[in-house]
Amino acid sequence: MKQNYELIKNILLAMEEYPEYRISQEKLENMLHLDNKDMFIGHIYLLGDSNLIESDAKQSKYGFRYGAANNLSEENCNYRMTARGYEFLEILKNDTLFNKIKNYVLPLALEVGKELFIETIKG
Repeated sequence: MKQNYELIKNILLAMEEYPEYRISQEKLENMLHLDNKDMFIGHIYLLGDSNLIESDAKQSKYGFRYGAANNLSEENCNYRMTARGYEFLEILKNDTLFNKIKNYVLPLALEVGKELFIETIKG
């Protein structure tokens, strides 16, 4: 799976637009209208691993678990965007910065994006 920064941005935007501070996995998926469940799950893991979101899942890391027969088990948990997630979303909203970081892996994009954002603010 390749990282899809459009999907990352859309997930974070949907979370920001949601009126409550946390959103259920089911509501988030419905807001995004995605056809590829595995792509969604993969990007939720990327966002969580990068500390951009947190989950209140009790039985699995982000509400998803694959069994021995590769069958998917879901726990309708809630997600919330972290302060770091809000920070990264501001970087993604800037088209110039977005285009500069979209070819980096997520952890590096976070660091490069932050530096570029600070330079942009300074003028």
